[in-house]
Amino acid sequence: MKISFLHYALILSLTFGFSSCSQKNSTGEQTEPAKDTVAVLDTVATQDTVATTKDCSGDVMCTEIFSTVSATVKNKDNSPVQLDSYKIIQTATGTERTLTLDAAMAEMQRKSGTYAIVTDANVKELANKEIEVEFIGYKAGKEIVKRKFTVGADCCHVKHIAGDLEIVVEK
Repeated sequence: MKISFLHYALILSLTFGFSSCSQKNSTGEQTEPAKDTVAVLDTVATQDTVATTKDCSGDVMCTEIFSTVSATVKNKDNSPVQLDSYKIIQTATGTERTLTLDAAMAEMQRKSGTYAIVTDANVKELANKEIEVEFIGYKAGKEIVKRKFTVGADCCHVKHIAGDLEIVVEK
């Protein structure tokens, strides 16, 4: 059974009303919400999500957040490493997957030492897949960091699967 977000919200509002979750019964006693109904609704919503995550072409309920998988590069003293540049290479194909950033975003990454590997802009191509990528960072024309990660996505958001996202480099 598929249930859309609007149907789910309608069922919740009909079940609990638009006031508080507890109500008074005919004798005036305070009652708790119908927990069985909540469990059934949760099960239906979960089944819908599970059923559609294998096939992202149907209706899928996603949050509005924009997810990013990032690596943090720092020195032993925990100060951020400000790379001059970095590349993301898909290891199986050798294809460069480095994100194109505007100057302000690139500068923000540099100052924080946190570099984007994949974002939700990659969801369609990564949906229900896992790929290995290599992060290569450069400073003063020299490669100073190289790390492999496994990333992927469900129907809604990218996700980190393997590889330590915190990289400590020698000064």
